[in-house]
Order: sequence, then structure tokens, then C-alpha cells
Amino acid sequence: MVILSKKQEQVAEKSLWLPQLERDGCGVGFVVSIKGIKTHKILCEARTMLERMAHRGACACDNDSGDGAGVLTAIPDLLYRKSVRKQDEIELPPPGQYATGILFLHEDSYKQAKEAFGDLARACHVRVISWRKLDTNRSSLGEEAMKTEPLIRQVSNCSYNLHNIDHLPIHFIC
Repeated sequence: MVILSKKQEQVAEKSLWLPQLERDGCGVGFVVSIKGIKTHKILCEARTMLERMAHRGACACDNDSGDGAGVLTAIPDLLYRKSVRKQDEIELPPPGQYATGILFLHEDSYKQAKEAFGDLARACHVRVISWRKLDTNRSSLGEEAMKTEPLIRQVSNCSYNLHNIDHLPIHFIC
């Protein structure tokens, strides 16, 4: 049940606004090195920050399923390079000349999603280098999260023209 003020009730009656779909969005924090120095300390502080944001209620009723909050970092090049080499037996381009992303997909539509991603990449003049299946640990999932656990894949891609990388960030946003 959603409790509304008189004004909110009036707005809801005369618009497409659905108050029952409203969600609070509080709690954003940043832990950075303004000099761009990568340290384990930054990750530890970011984790502490996440732990201290538990008051947001960012968990399901089982208290073990989270809201997806996490930490954004630069690409851990050595880790990715080693993993892609091991699984796909290929070498990634030099750091800064490739991008990577984590995709959360539905198992039933994985093939269609992979094909659509490839089509979009080609349209943006980006070459898909690899699709990696990631190791996961289901033992930490809550009951609610387990019901909707997605298929998780990591995609790495690069520009077709590595000699002119000025346009690279635009392609990866595409």
C-alpha cells in the first residue's frame, strides 16, 4: 500500500504516474585517487562504504539478496588478459585499446542477445574479441536472488581501426 498526500493523489488521478512503482534512490559514494593511483586500500575503503550503506534497506525480505550495489573500477588488465588467454587462447590488444563489459542475460534468450550485441558492435565498427563464461559462487545468493539468477557473461571488444583510437571511447559507448 502506498500512502499519498492529497496533492499526490490529485496528480496520480490526472496523469500516467504510478506511485506504486516509486522507489527511493539514496546512497551514492565515491572513493577515488585523484592522482589515478590504483591501490588495494581504495577497494577496501569502497567495500567499507558499501557495508555502511546497509541502512538503505538494499536487500530483499530474505536479507541475503542485494540490490546490485557494487564498486566500479578500471579494467584489471592483467587479470582479464590472463583469463582471456586461458579460455580463448587469444591475446587482448594493449591496455586502453579494448573495452569490456559484464552482461546479465536470460538463459532462454542468450543466443539472441549475443547475436544482437554482435550486430550492434558491427554497426558501431567495433569487433567482439571474446565472450567469457564467468565463474560464479551460488552459495552466497539469497533465496530471492537464486530464483532470478541471470546468465553472466563478460564480453571484450575493440575498434576495427586500432591505429586511430581517437574515436574509441565513442564506439564503446555506442
